[in-house]
Amino acid sequence: MLTLTDSNMQDVSRLIGLLNKIIECVVKIEGRTASFAGITKSIRILNERQLNGFSNLHWYITSDFRMMVERGIYGEVELDQLTDEVYKIIEMNKIFHK
Repeated sequence: MLTLTDSNMQDVSRLIGLLNKIIECVVKIEGRTASFAGITKSIRILNERQLNGFSNLHWYITSDFRMMVERGIYGEVELDQLTDEVYKIIEMNKIFHK
């Protein structure tokens, strides 16, 4: 069974913060509230520590990132830094892999 270490918990907390900042950044860029089903679902999974859902986060998050690219909301420095950091955390921590 998967258990969370202190390092994992730091990554989970960091990821929640980054995902919330991404939503805030896009709202600031677009000037309106946008729909982020994948990111919102990911934040819920992380907040509730639904370990069986952690391996799906990459798919949920990248789905919304693709939607952002399709809407032309990519290339802004702060947003790019946030998305890069999210990818880094997900790729480097095995709790987010199947």
